Amino acid sequence: MKPHVICLAIDRLRASALGPYGAAWCDTLAFDRLASESRLHDQLLCESLQLEETYRNLWGPSAGRNVDSEPMPASLPAASVSAGYQAMLLTDEPLIANHVSAQAFMERIVLQPEQVSNAADTIEETQIGHFFAAATDALRALRESSSRPTFLWMHCRGMAAPWDAPWKLRESLAEEGDPTPPRNVDVPSEVMPPDADPDIRLAHTQCYTAQVAVLDACLGVFLEQIEDLKLARETQVVVFGLRGFPLGEHGTIGAAAEQLYHESMHVPLFIREFDQRNAASRVDTLATHGDLRLFLAQKIRNNGQPSELLSLPCSLNQKARDRVCAANGLERAIRTPAWHLRVPGSDEGTPELYVKPDDRFEMNEIAALCPEIVARLQAAIVDTDAYLQGDSQPLAMLSDELISGNS
Repeated sequence: MKPHVICLAIDRLRASALGPYGAAWCDTLAFDRLASESRLHDQLLCESLQLEETYRNLWGPSAGRNVDSEPMPASLPAASVSAGYQAMLLTDEPLIANHVSAQAFMERIVLQPEQVSNAADTIEETQIGHFFAAATDALRALRESSSRPTFLWMHCRGMAAPWDAPWKLRESLAEEGDPTPPRNVDVPSEVMPPDADPDIRLAHTQCYTAQVAVLDACLGVFLEQIEDLKLARETQVVVFGLRGFPLGEHGTIGAAAEQLYHESMHVPLFIREFDQRNAASRVDTLATHGDLRLFLAQKIRNNGQPSELLSLPCSLNQKARDRVCAANGLERAIRTPAWHLRVPGSDEGTPELYVKPDDRFEMNEIAALCPEIVARLQAAIVDTDAYLQGDSQPLAMLSDELISGNS
């Protein structure tokens, strides 16, 4: 029988918050375990910071032309149904339930957001805890319908839901001499002045880390349930982030001023095969949510057999993705293996250039030192846009200097 496919999409989960991506803020034992059993992708990047657009990339249908040569189904949920899967959606975000492509799911479970004013007493009582309780129920239903493979898509608001981690958990993350973490449960969204007290950023980081700890604990229970229900050997699990979360690196906390920096664009991706054939492996080539959609579409067509992600070309003459272009309103960005160029909106400043992968958190802006690189990357954005809009010209591969940084 075809293996089940479970996709867990978590909003506002930045890759750098997790142990497998180098975080030392707190232990993330469940994500560590998942990484040991999965193929971990180091460079999944958002093409948009708008949730609806992200899901258009994930599910389809997409406007314009795909950068990849693979034929695409009308939508990923519809393709799963056509392939004989029982397609289920579980979400705590009504926007996702009402997405045009969500109509193809045979069953939709929508958890209504709750009004929260205080921290929860236990992890189970948090908003994330409630979501995973429903996810466990969905697993049991999947087990009971074992005569038919299931395509289960779970959207968790994650760090976009109220920050209601138990107070004791927040407090435990503060080291000696740190300020007392705030008790507010509202998701922060603010622009920090240049002379802002660094303790403000620290407090937000502590609260965000507490939410990640809640998520990690809930994920651990969920993975154990897959084992207990004897689903592990017949289920592929894909866990990934949708958007990151700024914690003051470039003067903003949360979504106060959505900007195309690393902390917002870089999200985690774990792919655990039902036979764990790629366990404890890593891939460091660039990828997008659109690539993930292609991968899942291939899995559905191939009955769960091996399928490659990140070897998918941007055009027929390329062996790997050489760029990711992102848009957020008038702001644009292009990321290559060697560079990250951010082009603010027309009235918001000048282009910013960062060296990759060395400048991981984009702290050293060097556009003035490399004007030719800036100009060529801006031209690459224009060329990519034209190609996606149906320009008949093939998308030329970037020069070695833009890919590797070598002149």
